[in-house]
Amino acid sequence: MNLNSTFISEDNLLSYSCEMPIVKTNKIGILFVHAANSTRLGPHRMYVEMARHYQNMSFPTFRFDMRGCGDSYGQYNEYKIEPDITDTIAAVHKFIDHAKLDQVILVGISKGARVCYTIMSKYQIPLAGMILLSTSLINNKNGMKYSFEQLIMYKKKLFQLSTFRKILSGKINIKQICKTLYSPIFISHNQNTKSDNYVYSKCPILLIYGDKDPIFKNSYEYYTKELKKNDITHKCHIIQGANHSFYHYKWKEEIIRVSDEWLKQFNEKEYNV
Repeated sequence: MNLNSTFISEDNLLSYSCEMPIVKTNKIGILFVHAANSTRLGPHRMYVEMARHYQNMSFPTFRFDMRGCGDSYGQYNEYKIEPDITDTIAAVHKFIDHAKLDQVILVGISKGARVCYTIMSKYQIPLAGMILLSTSLINNKNGMKYSFEQLIMYKKKLFQLSTFRKILSGKINIKQICKTLYSPIFISHNQNTKSDNYVYSKCPILLIYGDKDPIFKNSYEYYTKELKKNDITHKCHIIQGANHSFYHYKWKEEIIRVSDEWLKQFNEKEYNV
């Protein structure tokens, strides 16, 4: 049974899709948290396919659009994480109430994965586990690095014939280029990731990265260090050749296969599903 409806987060009306399995055999549901400026579909509809797969495994699933994204009302702020956290916690409570659940598993990508990690660290909510894809790491070092990489990319494009034609025709979007260059620095200044002394909702975590993701190395080192320090059970899987958003269908299939196995072992070990 599928349901498309809305729920309230602060003063915002947020849209969601909830899918219930034909036979519900457990009290755990899977909730998806999308990346910045994205929607509940996920990158190239990844979340839709993952939700259908998990539904066939008897998990209820819940996908939602954060405020100002997709079909949801409100103003999205790409420079702050707090509104995303508020919306996600509201979504968790809505999901648990609607599907009559005991716990949820959060699935997040990029900024959405960092939202999930922050919620686990700072809030007491009924988490069974988390699957974190390309978890973003926002600090001053990474912000400067990403801006420098973008500057190098634009420098290479400057000498391409197509770019020269755009310059002559006035089709170059200078404002967007400047935003691309300064946004990572601005975001890192306002959302600097800091270590937490205490984790409120400890749960098993599956980290998945692409080895061609420019943030992979620093993010992997930071989060695995934090998880070990807080004695949190975790597993990390690296997809060879994959980028930050896992655009190739083979990478998406590998994510589903790896998370599928992790979910089976998790349920068999902890809940006898």
